[in-house]
Amino acid sequence: MFKSILLPLDLGDEAEAKRLFTAANDMARTMGAKLHVLTVIPTFSMPMVASFFPADYEKKALAQGYDALAAFVAGQGGAENVANQIVGHGSVYKEIVKAAEETKSDAIILGPGSAESGDYLLGHNAARVMRHATCSVVLLRS
Repeated sequence: MFKSILLPLDLGDEAEAKRLFTAANDMARTMGAKLHVLTVIPTFSMPMVASFFPADYEKKALAQGYDALAAFVAGQGGAENVANQIVGHGSVYKEIVKAAEETKSDAIILGPGSAESGDYLLGHNAARVMRHATCSVVLLRS
């Protein structure tokens, strides 16, 4: 059914990341699909906030993001099925949608994220990805 699957992960929630990786990896293996794994390093939303951090903070954060994603994937069963490991930088939902387009993914697998008022038990990034993605979005509830 799917040929290319994007799996965005929040590495700050290791239990959820493992749950999603296992499910996405099983799905990709069953379908013979490529699995692309993504994490996103958020950017500062206000220049004033950025002024409180060292000039090379974002560069170091990206390097740490690559290392953390590589370590996470290497620690999972089935890591050999991962076609790409991607670290985005910026708005979380925009980076997910961009990565899906760049990898020509026909599905994005998401967890529900944290619910905020008005999103009816769906986190704001998951809701935005579902609205803006041009491919299928599979929401895996726990």
